[in-house]
Amino acid sequence: MSENETMARAESTEGSSVATERQSTTKVIRAAIVGTVVEYYDFGIYGYMATTIAALFFVSHDPNAALLGTFAAFAVAFFLRVPGGIFFGHIGDKYGRKNALSWTILLMVLATAGMGLLPTYATLGVWATSILVLARCLQGFAAGGELGGANAFVSESAPKRWRATQTSMVNTGTYLGSLAASLMALGLTSVFSQEQILEWAWRIPFLLSLLIGGIGIWIRSQMEDTPQFEELQDKGETKKLPIRELLSTSGGSVVKIILLGALITGGYYIASVYAATYLQTTGGHSSRVAFLSTSLALVLGVITLPISGYMADKYGRRPVLFAGSAAAVVLGIPMFMMMAGSGIWQAVVGQSVLFICVSVVNGASYVTYVEMLKASVRYSGLALGNNVTNMFLGGTAPFIATYLISLTGNSLAPAGYFVFCAVITLVTVFFIKETKGVELQQEITEVLYRYARAVDRKDFDSVALCYFDDAIDNHGGYIGTVDGLIEDMKLRHKTIDSSIHCISNILIDVNGDVAQCESYCLCFLRQERSGTDTVQTLATIKCRYVDRFERRHGEWRIADRIVVFDESREDVIENILSTDWVTQRRSFDDPVYTRTP
Repeated sequence: MSENETMARAESTEGSSVATERQSTTKVIRAAIVGTVVEYYDFGIYGYMATTIAALFFVSHDPNAALLGTFAAFAVAFFLRVPGGIFFGHIGDKYGRKNALSWTILLMVLATAGMGLLPTYATLGVWATSILVLARCLQGFAAGGELGGANAFVSESAPKRWRATQTSMVNTGTYLGSLAASLMALGLTSVFSQEQILEWAWRIPFLLSLLIGGIGIWIRSQMEDTPQFEELQDKGETKKLPIRELLSTSGGSVVKIILLGALITGGYYIASVYAATYLQTTGGHSSRVAFLSTSLALVLGVITLPISGYMADKYGRRPVLFAGSAAAVVLGIPMFMMMAGSGIWQAVVGQSVLFICVSVVNGASYVTYVEMLKASVRYSGLALGNNVTNMFLGGTAPFIATYLISLTGNSLAPAGYFVFCAVITLVTVFFIKETKGVELQQEITEVLYRYARAVDRKDFDSVALCYFDDAIDNHGGYIGTVDGLIEDMKLRHKTIDSSIHCISNILIDVNGDVAQCESYCLCFLRQERSGTDTVQTLATIKCRYVDRFERRHGEWRIADRIVVFDESREDVIENILSTDWVTQRRSFDDPVYTRTP
């Protein structure tokens, strides 16, 4: 049977399950996106309205000092994201992704709506500023468990072959949230006068979070937890203290996540939140131009993200990460020079190019994080790694950029910070391994190992489970279907009292739902003693399995096998095993089956 016929058959048998899978995954993505929209809308609206908030809550004779105070409060929330990430990571890894994500969105909505109801400095004085900062802290604490958890939620529900594409869709929520905040800020400046905004209209975008968040809370309440987490629960493999398990077994991966995320945190906030202020204060553009430019950049980012995810699924994670971060290093300063100019379209192009570079990296980053971490600590690892980067490079980015200009007097100083973040990401790419297809290869490898165990223990039902029912096996003396292969094995192994199949040199090439696999097998087959003989015959066979694996209904099995024989010989041996030793059994009495956990 040709490979095309086999693939067509596989597609036919999977049709209904694929449709169900797609529908289920769509619901999961929708539930994840809505939370990230709320998170980044809440954070974005604060940043985009920085000049208004500075005038209402950080009263100062020096506008720069008031703006610095506003961005300092922006940064403070990011320091609370780390303990928030640890807290919600614990809940997500121990009690379920859904439980953690339901709480994060609720707390974010309450904090943002609370800001919209808060009296200003003119009414409460310093208490107004203090309560605003506390609300920002609650926002940050809740947000600490949102984005990493949402990515874990989607990645564990997505088909592995499209994991990067579908995980990248989660991050469109971050852009859509920022875009909604930018458009809201643009709408305010277009509809209301500056006096009206300062008097009461500034509250509208904060109170709107109640509507967006309410929809998100309802959508998430309808979702089930991820299959991987439910499997962990069923097997009793959830950890008592996930953060301790994470740091003791995956500390190196967390460090790589922290460094790899430099551009998509620090670079993101420079190219979006801070850029809107930069275009006004340095480029001399109106707030309307600044928000239009930012909105366009975000739209281009939304388009770029799934393209980047698709490329990561097709070509691998590392090439995409390298391309995006290298482009950011090269283009960072030239694009800031365009943004600092007075030309409107120059400013728009400069900001958009920077944001596209960030988006290319973003599309491949979170799937890489997910694949670095095992499921039992994945939520905690994503939350901790992402939030540490956000704390040091992301939330502080607008403050540092503003301070650098104040310190140096150079309007291009923020470009240096952007490039610095890009360099960190670029260098880290060289120290991570490609994660695309690693789980798929592990699943196929496990089938080979299960086959070897099953043959050696004469567990022929398990041998059959390594093949699809319509598989063909060319096994030397036998060519035919799996049923015939099992009968042939039973006959040949009647007089073999010891069998060892050593699998090695496994090479796997995955292409969608079909994988070509070559593995080496060294077989030792010992014949039973004859009568009172003390010697036995040991057959040694060197061969290779040339297999075509297929994935049907989410499971990899052998669809076609050719055994290529390289050498076969027989030796006369004398068994000198001590009777005191534990010896193998070619049955379910073998210790591998009888030993309890």
